[in-house]
Amino acid sequence: MVTAILLLGTIITMVLAAVLRIASCGAPRTAPATENRGDDHEPMEPVRHAIRRLRVLVVDSHPFIGRAVARLLAAHEVTTATSAAAALATLALDDGFDAILYAFRMPAMSGAEFAAALAERHPDLRARLVFLINETSRLETESFAAQFQVRCVNKPLAYVPLVNCVSEVAVPRALMRDELVRRAG
Repeated sequence: MVTAILLLGTIITMVLAAVLRIASCGAPRTAPATENRGDDHEPMEPVRHAIRRLRVLVVDSHPFIGRAVARLLAAHEVTTATSAAAALATLALDDGFDAILYAFRMPAMSGAEFAAALAERHPDLRARLVFLINETSRLETESFAAQFQVRCVNKPLAYVPLVNCVSEVAVPRALMRDELVRRAG
């Protein structure tokens, strides 16, 4: 913990989160340290990073969101698309993504429609889908996501929940892929 006193009466306290790595043998471990947001005094879960470089497809109609996510996930290979059509075309050429982040409210195809198209065209990718949601679509998205077992990350995006969600969605596939490569080699 780092505490600094600035000017008269201003105290800033930062709790530094422990960084965990997901072991190649299985599930993430829990950390003894947590990060405090400061606004609601509830501790956040620690950051868990994937050991290997993951491939992530980000789909949002706002290009700046894709660039922001790419910066947050700089340790991974991030591909961005600004429409559902572009995302589906990308997946038709290469369906090897470890995670797909999709803005639930998109102009031409909603998150629910994209999830249905993904299940029809690439059923194995459905488990790697994560919805990016904002406050206005939260109730609609969360009920859909719960029904179809799709994870959600809230906008504005925060580093810890985003990285943890991508790791949780992607690592099982990445570990399976590594095991297949190991057995073949």
